[in-house]
Amino acid sequence: MADNKSNIIMIGWVQDELGYQKTRSRRIIEYSLQRLKETRRFISLIRKDYQSGNTVLVDFDSEKLIIDLPVDWPAKISGKIVVNFRDESNLMNHYAVQILARTKDSIITSFPVELFKLQRRNHFRVELPSGVMVSMTHRGENKSGFAAKDISGSGIMIFRKRVQVFDVGDKLQNICIREGKEKSGSPPGDENCLKVKDAEVVRIAFAEELNLHYAGIMFFPDKKEEEALLKYVRQLELAHLRK
Repeated sequence: MADNKSNIIMIGWVQDELGYQKTRSRRIIEYSLQRLKETRRFISLIRKDYQSGNTVLVDFDSEKLIIDLPVDWPAKISGKIVVNFRDESNLMNHYAVQILARTKDSIITSFPVELFKLQRRNHFRVELPSGVMVSMTHRGENKSGFAAKDISGSGIMIFRKRVQVFDVGDKLQNICIREGKEKSGSPPGDENCLKVKDAEVVRIAFAEELNLHYAGIMFFPDKKEEEALLKYVRQLELAHLRK
C-alpha cells in the first residue's frame, strides 16, 4: 500500500482555466510547508515592486509562517506578498500571504489559505500586455497587424478587426511576436521580436459584439525557440504575480 502522505498530493486539487491546479485543503498546504521546511528548498518573495533572492522557510504553525529574512529586504514593506518556489517535481508553486511582522532575522506572515501549482508549463496561458503585435508568413505572403490576447509555450491567441484571414489547419511560418508598435514594412522574423518558425491555426472564433476575429495558433518550436518562449511566459507570469 502506498504511503498515505504520498497520496495527499493526489486529492483536493481543482484545475483552473490558466493551467494551474489550486487547493484550499489545509492538509495539502501543511504537507507542502512541511516539505519546504524539511528540505530547506529555496523560496522567493514577490510583490509588485520587489522580488527577493533565495531564502528558506524556517518554521510554521497553524497561524503563521516564519521565513528567513532576505538580505535585500526593504526597510518598509507591508501588505500581501507571494511565496514562490519549485517543488520536488520541479513544478512552480505559490501562496499569497500577508506580512505580519519583521524581526531581526525573520519575516513573519499569515498562514496561506490557498496553494497554486503550475501543472503543465507548456500549456500555461498568460495574458499579454496591451500593445503586443504579431506578424507571420501565410501562404507565401507577409501578414501583420494582429494583436494578441494570451500566450503559452505551445501557442498564442491573436485577433484583429476586418475579415477572417485564416482557416483551421492553415500553416504559418516566421511568426514574430513584438511588444510595442510594429515598424512599417518590418518583415516577420526580424531581430526585434520573439520568433517561431513553424505553427498552425487550430481554432477560429468571431466575437460579433466586438467585431473581432480570433485565431488560436499552435507552435511547433525547436528547442531554442521553446526555451525563449518559456522564458518569456515566465517573465509575464512574474509580472502578474507582482500586481
